[in-house]
Amino acid sequence: MTTLKIACASLLLLSGVMAASCSSDTETEAADRVEVSGLDDTVRFTYDAAESVAFTVASNKTWSIAKNGLDWLTVSQMNGGSKLPATVRLTAEANDDLERSGHLTIYAGALAQTVTVTQEACPVVPTITLGGLADNTIAFEFTDTEPVTFKLYANVDWTADKQNLGWAEVAPLSGARKQEATITVTPTANPGDAREGFVTFRAEGMEPVVVTVRQAAYRDEPMLVVTGADENRLAFANTPEAPTALHILCNRGWAITKTDLDWLTVSPAAGTASAEPAEVTLTAEPNDGAARSGTLTVRADDPALADVVITVSQAAKGNPLLAWWTLSDETLKTVNAGWPASGKILPDQPAGTTAYGQWNHVAQTPDYTTKLIISSDGKGHYAIQQIWTEDNMEFVIPVKNFAAGTSVNFRCGMSGTGTAPKYWSIDYFDQGEWKTAGTQEFTFPVGDKRVTATFELTGANAETDIDQTVTFTQPVADGSVRIRLRCADGACRTDGKSLLTKPGSAGTIRLRQWSTGELDAIAFYRIDP
Repeated sequence: MTTLKIACASLLLLSGVMAASCSSDTETEAADRVEVSGLDDTVRFTYDAAESVAFTVASNKTWSIAKNGLDWLTVSQMNGGSKLPATVRLTAEANDDLERSGHLTIYAGALAQTVTVTQEACPVVPTITLGGLADNTIAFEFTDTEPVTFKLYANVDWTADKQNLGWAEVAPLSGARKQEATITVTPTANPGDAREGFVTFRAEGMEPVVVTVRQAAYRDEPMLVVTGADENRLAFANTPEAPTALHILCNRGWAITKTDLDWLTVSPAAGTASAEPAEVTLTAEPNDGAARSGTLTVRADDPALADVVITVSQAAKGNPLLAWWTLSDETLKTVNAGWPASGKILPDQPAGTTAYGQWNHVAQTPDYTTKLIISSDGKGHYAIQQIWTEDNMEFVIPVKNFAAGTSVNFRCGMSGTGTAPKYWSIDYFDQGEWKTAGTQEFTFPVGDKRVTATFELTGANAETDIDQTVTFTQPVADGSVRIRLRCADGACRTDGKSLLTKPGSAGTIRLRQWSTGELDAIAFYRIDP
């Protein structure tokens, strides 16, 4: 251990030149002095932290200690005065992992001393543990093509390699320490003799762990195996992005028949006996109507084999997305960094849309200043502080071929602080006027005040999930629809306490994700009649 003494003095140089005489005064400023006894520039703990380390700090200034990267280290005293020496004790937690280190810095006046603190790694016995296997063996029938999985846990990094397993896929073949991995082994059907291979798992400092993989020999028994349809069900989207494939392994001739599936193309619809699976492509047409379904029947040319019947369905015509504002910290700060100054927010989906949202400060009295905020907590909220009656967030969304009777579904989450407005309306501009959707009459608990609105915020910071559909009677050939979220009464506060005469200084609403976690955006969908 060493004792470190540091001093930093100010030098005052005074000079004067006089015709008759010279004189000078000597002034000395007190130096910053700190003496750290019993502490080297580096401190090293054993992995089991069997002993603590103590040192003494003496200084003519107040002093403090800062930690960096040392959450596992307890410092008995983080600061002190300038009168008496202080004994500081460093105590490490036991380490069950790799070597770790960080820095302590002792500050006194203008002086600083930094010490590197290290703790050695915990001795590790490399271990690989497999779960879900009997005797580290997997046995497949000759017809099997479906995967088998098992678990692997290792306290060290590991790799794997295959031997004599060109007929099976194995993944993954490597992994990181202290992470459970799911190993998947997928065979192909066996057209010949019985076969066997191995998967060998390796890690430095230990004997390999070997898994044996076997597959039975081909037998000329009637066989029909259909894969690609989970539990013999297939579901297509309203407008499928790509075809779906089935794989049919059959040692007899086979054919597929359709029932109520005129909208589905099957290719090929028949095949001959083969030891290799045949791929059948299923292509669904876009669906312009209600949900629909039918069945596919795969039948082999052998009465000993049962038919395989697959139910096929397709979703109804969907509700196209009109506008979407992703509520993430990154999107707010990139797409809408100008929101606090402009009050305008632009959607990030769909690409090329000219939709926007605009905060409107409507109320002329009382006197207040609205503040627009990008939430600083990283949760991706638009926040509006100081709001009064009729203030609103208006969304303008371009539409085309918007027939009379078409609806728009509006979704987002919302919350408010205790002094934020409690009652809110969702309005839509139709036939030249603003109309309010889903009106209800609410009674504020103070003074029995009645308020007509679409919904209420039930309590301070309580989250409300908005899911409101509005129907327009006026068609729009090529233009925009307007929907707004409006404060119905600024005096009624979310916490239900005394009525306000002006916006609460901290009264803030937040446009946020749904409380269920199922929606992380402000979203508008079109619903055609």
